[in-house]
Amino acid sequence: MNGVKIVELVKELIKSPSGVIVLFALLIVFVLDGQANSMEEGSLRTALLWFDRIALISIFFVFVWLLVNHYDKLSRKFESLRLLNNVDPAKLTSVPVIEEANAKYSILWVDDQPENNLYEKLAFEAQGIKVDLALTTDKALSMLQNRKYSAIISDIKREEGEQEGYVLLNKVRESKNEIPFFIYANANEPEQKAMAKSKGAQGMTNQAQELYQMVMKEAH
Repeated sequence: MNGVKIVELVKELIKSPSGVIVLFALLIVFVLDGQANSMEEGSLRTALLWFDRIALISIFFVFVWLLVNHYDKLSRKFESLRLLNNVDPAKLTSVPVIEEANAKYSILWVDDQPENNLYEKLAFEAQGIKVDLALTTDKALSMLQNRKYSAIISDIKREEGEQEGYVLLNKVRESKNEIPFFIYANANEPEQKAMAKSKGAQGMTNQAQELYQMVMKEAH
């Protein structure tokens, strides 16, 4: 395999959490095998080879556990990073604070862990869209009374409740506010999307790219 093919393989592997795990495991094996093969026959070389294999097996099971228990979060973070690939790098080097008067649109983002949405927020701001953050339903409702937004993005589960995103959606619709409302959470099954729309949301996703496209299409 030549150098170009290796680079292309690496590029493909880093596009997903499982690919990074494979790449990391291969790197460890390569390093340990290289050390063992450079040594002369003996007990130390044998011990290192055994350590190599035990380490590989241990890493494999640890990462399998991570994939089984946290794949959605890992996948969502990788999608967020891929979203930034579609944004002009010059706009991301120093995203300025966007004043209300200068913003193309404004988005209210409701999530009690806003740090999880950093890259998505940067992608919107790079397009001149102001993003205001609210940690609770009450804060979001208060902000909606004080200013007009082009769209709302909300998670579902918060400390306030397991279905708090839908609580907010219901209150917004009860107030006769038809603002575009998007659910961004670790849920993307067809039945979950259908339920979100039946409750009055314009869409639901756990993919950064899909969220970006939906909001940019609907917000005005």
